[in-house]
Amino acid sequence: MPRGESILQYATYAVIFSVMLGYILDRPSNSTYLQFYGSIVIWSAILVMEILWDDLPGLFPTQNDNKLFWLTVLAVMSLVGFYLSSSFGSVYVIFMIISQANIDLSFWRAIGFTVLLTLAFLLIIFTFALSTASLINLLLSLLIGLTFIVTISQLVKRYSEQAARMKQLHDELKQANAELITARQKEKELTIAEERVRLARDIHDGLGHHLTVLSVQLQAAEKMLTSRPEMAAEAIRICRSETQAALLEVRQSVAAMRESPINPADLPATLSAMINHFSANAALKATFYHEGNFAVLSPAIAQTLYRAVQEGLTNAKKHARNASRVVITLSVRTNEAQLLIQDDGEGSENRVDPAGFGLAGLKERVVQLNGDCRCGPAQGGGFELSVSLPLDFSATG
Repeated sequence: MPRGESILQYATYAVIFSVMLGYILDRPSNSTYLQFYGSIVIWSAILVMEILWDDLPGLFPTQNDNKLFWLTVLAVMSLVGFYLSSSFGSVYVIFMIISQANIDLSFWRAIGFTVLLTLAFLLIIFTFALSTASLINLLLSLLIGLTFIVTISQLVKRYSEQAARMKQLHDELKQANAELITARQKEKELTIAEERVRLARDIHDGLGHHLTVLSVQLQAAEKMLTSRPEMAAEAIRICRSETQAALLEVRQSVAAMRESPINPADLPATLSAMINHFSANAALKATFYHEGNFAVLSPAIAQTLYRAVQEGLTNAKKHARNASRVVITLSVRTNEAQLLIQDDGEGSENRVDPAGFGLAGLKERVVQLNGDCRCGPAQGGGFELSVSLPLDFSATG
């Protein structure tokens, strides 16, 4: 029970007990046995009902939660007690019942209850032989008392409602805060997982490319070690260069550099250098065509395109049987960047490895940028890898 209502409830106990005690100590000389003890019994019953007020619905299930019914019972009992005792101290008991009605009932129900109880009380007063002056003073006092009681009771009720609402909001806020903490923890865990996947992709896309070149050159050096030692020495030199490049990729991945090392405006030159290096160290001839304004690309898109070309070349070198050339076409248009990598090799049905990381990791990169990545056999033979990335995603994402 809110604090304001508790105070009024205790005040009700005190008023009823005081009225009953005052009546006992100042017993009217003209009161009969029935009037005296009847009034005491009624006020005692009212006091007991007030003490058990919150438990009455459980004691009498047929009137469960019907506060108007129990208030009516209290009102009738108080009127009977007033009629028997003829004690004007009963008005304080009636005030307490009216106060209780204004707290427990809706506003208009409480007003109606107050009016009816007041009228019933006045009807009993009119049965007494009172002078006109006494009657006017009594009515004036009754009006002032009712105004005060109704006002205070309504204020207490509003305060109690606001307190209950604040408690509800406080509980909801605590729950929302707990949910927010949980969500932040999950977001943190998801961010860590995404970062691990990103690092795994970087290691595979970068290091895997160099290791593929390294493997091819070591095989060549092994075959030519006796027959053509000068060619074997050149292959070993290339292996050393690829090893240094691989170490650089590892350092970049372990350091988890968040900023792309590629300047979007320099992307064509960066890709040209990688493709020329590929052509010089592989049996495939790579050709690169590009068009458009690359400065409009975001670092994330530039990095993804770089990794896509790297993965396409690695895939062609590892899986394209009898391939002689690979063509890379990159164009930047108004709304998107398009990349197409085609080779003329065989073995297209074995290019996509469900358990592999290369193409799968590339697709994850592209999807994160709201793009599209497709790979498969080309119409004229061979294999092709296409990537399409919207340019406006970096501005809104």
